[in-house]
Amino acid sequence: MSGAVVGTLIGGTVGGIGSFLTASEQAQLQKDAIEKYNGDINAAIAAYMANTGRNIDAYKQNSQQYMNSPDKVAAWLNPAMDFQMKQANLANNTQYAAGGKMLSGSSMKGLQDRRQNIAKLSFNDAFGMMNQSNNQGLGNLQFSTGMANDLESNKFNALQGMYGNQLNAAMGQRTAGVGDFLSGFGSGASAFGNVVNAFRSSPSTGQPSTVKTAKE
Repeated sequence: MSGAVVGTLIGGTVGGIGSFLTASEQAQLQKDAIEKYNGDINAAIAAYMANTGRNIDAYKQNSQQYMNSPDKVAAWLNPAMDFQMKQANLANNTQYAAGGKMLSGSSMKGLQDRRQNIAKLSFNDAFGMMNQSNNQGLGNLQFSTGMANDLESNKFNALQGMYGNQLNAAMGQRTAGVGDFLSGFGSGASAFGNVVNAFRSSPSTGQPSTVKTAKE
């Protein structure tokens, strides 16, 4: 029985110590972990900067279509302006024709004034509609760009947390010391106690039923 007990005791002790690193092993593991962390973080930062930069470049390019410009007002002019111009011509001609002055200077000036007023009102209306549409489009573009950059930020934060956890796990590895030896010894002593209990609980035939002697 003594051989089995000693073997169990030694095995438990060695097993307790074997789960820990030596100081040199721990130092190397921590060095490798720091290098890996720095490499992973630098790669994540580079990806974050590149992706957000592309999002901003795309915003700058797409935002040009929402810039107000006088030469774009024509696309927003109300088609009814042509009808209003024709009605102005008709009203002016009717007014001055009655007095025989349809082709007079006053007739031409009156017609010009009416047409200018119509054009001014139509331009202001068209510019207002264009400005409203551009502001809405620009706001939507800003929102989508912000959402895209928020997504990149979330991705970076998630990676940073994961890499940080990996680094903390590596830096937290313990080296073998006296306390660890005692812990391993305690495991061996516990195993020894199990052997003794098994011996005591076996039938009294002179030999335990589950533990062999050193001779056997």
